[in-house]
Amino acid sequence: RSSNRFGSRITHIEVKPGKPNDIFVSTYENGLWRTNDGGATWENLSKKISAAVSGGNKNISRGYAVVIDPTVDDLIYYATRLGILKSADGGETWDIVPLLSAPGEAVIYDMALNPKDSKEILYSATIGERSILYRSINSGAGWDIVKIPTTRIPLSFAIDPVDPKVIYSGTYYRPPQN
Repeated sequence: RSSNRFGSRITHIEVKPGKPNDIFVSTYENGLWRTNDGGATWENLSKKISAAVSGGNKNISRGYAVVIDPTVDDLIYYATRLGILKSADGGETWDIVPLLSAPGEAVIYDMALNPKDSKEILYSATIGERSILYRSINSGAGWDIVKIPTTRIPLSFAIDPVDPKVIYSGTYYRPPQN
């Protein structure tokens, strides 16, 4: 059912495991939205996020992905133009996850948690013309760069639920700029 138009293109939808009425929707220009009643009512979380990250930074309104940790109740990650944010209380309060790149330097396209070990986080990004896959094995406390076999932009990816070493990726070719 269509219960909200969100005022922008939807970039990601995530349903909380075991709680199908709890849904998060990230949008390209209108922030992160949450419903706890299966879509009857929606709350835009932008003000809560903005208050926590530099008093109104507009980069948080451009959302790329939202991921819910299936093993830790109410733990949510949200990838924005600013970077990755984390909420340990279902979206009420937010913290910035430290990344290797400066805030706003990388364009983050997607992120995922290892289905067998949710401390392992991956996110795909571009910095300038360079496409990168980043990996943390400690819930974002430290990051490594994972070599990927393409120069294309990794727009979407998924971690294989049976063999988490296998990553599937959908890419986009962006011709070099002269």
